[in-house]
Amino acid sequence: MAFARALAAGVLVGLLYAALRVKSPAPPPVALFGLLGKLAGQSLPAALYALTAGRPVAGCVVWYGPADLTGAGPHTPEGLLLGHAPAADPGRARRASPVGRAGAEAPPFLLLQGDGDTMVPVAQSEALATALRSAGADVTFRAVAGADHLWIGAPDEAVEDVFAQSVAFAARVTRRR
Repeated sequence: MAFARALAAGVLVGLLYAALRVKSPAPPPVALFGLLGKLAGQSLPAALYALTAGRPVAGCVVWYGPADLTGAGPHTPEGLLLGHAPAADPGRARRASPVGRAGAEAPPFLLLQGDGDTMVPVAQSEALATALRSAGADVTFRAVAGADHLWIGAPDEAVEDVFAQSVAFAARVTRRR
């Protein structure tokens, strides 16, 4: 239900932006998916759920998601999730981080992130990929050359490939069920 509300809100905001002739720095599909991600709670909750839910999740696609909260600042969105600076309670920050929950029982993961991301460093996805691989989980990681957060700066072909990889991954993992 949350995703349906996020989609409706995204469409309404998109229509409002079009009516007001607001220009986005990202192509419309990328901007819409970025907005949906923000409205749906970004990918941190999804990744944590996928890593803790047992096995009801077929797979997890994570685009530029924070994976290790231990280094987050107190006023970042990730730090605000904890309610305090991660340094004040590193154990809690680690438990709230997907990298701290990686295990062999994790569902398959597809991690996609721009190598020039200025909001969530690409090292976050690299760390989650390493933790999942070390635990024996099925993980695919790809850094998108020249892309910032929301795929800004990436060539259209690279953004289309991100979408195609995400859809192909979802088709693959749901066929196995």
